[in-house]
This record gives sequence, C-alpha cells and structure tokens, in this order.
Amino acid sequence: MSAPGSAAAPGRNVGAESALQERVLRLRVLDGGLAAASRVLAGALLLAVLACACVLVALPDAITYNCSAMQVEAQQGLRRLYVMEQSFLAEFDRPALVASELGLAQAGLERGRYVYVVSATAPRAFVLTALGTGPMAGDRWTLDERGQLQNPTNLCEF
Repeated sequence: MSAPGSAAAPGRNVGAESALQERVLRLRVLDGGLAAASRVLAGALLLAVLACACVLVALPDAITYNCSAMQVEAQQGLRRLYVMEQSFLAEFDRPALVASELGLAQAGLERGRYVYVVSATAPRAFVLTALGTGPMAGDRWTLDERGQLQNPTNLCEF
C-alpha cells in the first residue's frame, strides 16, 4: 500500500498513466507535423492550379499570335511576287501565266507554309494567290494588279 500522503491513490498504476500521457503528447506532436505537411501540400496544389489557369488563359493568345506570324509569310511572299509580276508585265507587256515565269525559286518562295499561284485574268490584269499548307492548310490570301491584299479565308479567326 502506499503511504497516506503519497500522490498515487490506491489501485492506480502511476507508470501506466505517465505512459498514456507520453503517447498522447507524441500524437499531438505527430498531428502538428501532419498539419504542417498538409499546409505545404495545399500550398503546392494551389500553385499548380494557378499555373494551369495561367496557361489556359494565355494559350489562345499564343495560338493566335503564332498563326498571325505565319500569315506574315504569305503577305511578304505575295508582295515579292507582285514586284516580280509588275516587272514581268513591264518587260513583256503581259502578266505571267504561271509562277515559274516569275522565277519563284529565285525569290525563295518555293519552300514554306504557302503555295503561290499566279493567274492572268485579263491582258494586263492578274491575281496572285497564297494557299496555306501544313499547319496553315485552309488559309488563303490574294493580291491583285491594283495591289489590294485580301484574306478571303482566314485560318486565324477563332
């Protein structure tokens, strides 16, 4: 038996209580560590969601910008052909009937995302056409003898 002034009451196991208190303390420390890890994971998840949202917001603009940049190729190619067609018209008093008469390979236009077509529409009239290929398939640009550039089929309009 224990002494009347001792801390332990009769029938109580002091060692078991202190072990239980130690386990509860360990669980609280473990719970605090898990809570901190949970906050870090939640923060990382939030950053990932924000990054995905930014990409989704910026993607249409990037696609449109890329498409517009490729259309510049058609515009510049048609302007080169226009100058060549004007020179051909001045020299031979008729428009070129096919692009090879203009020296398409010399202009550096035989490669790229567009195929160029020359059409004589009247004795001194012509239409130059750029037809998209590959990623630009379906895009179409025209330039006539008056220098009017048109885009009747615009692939970049979403």
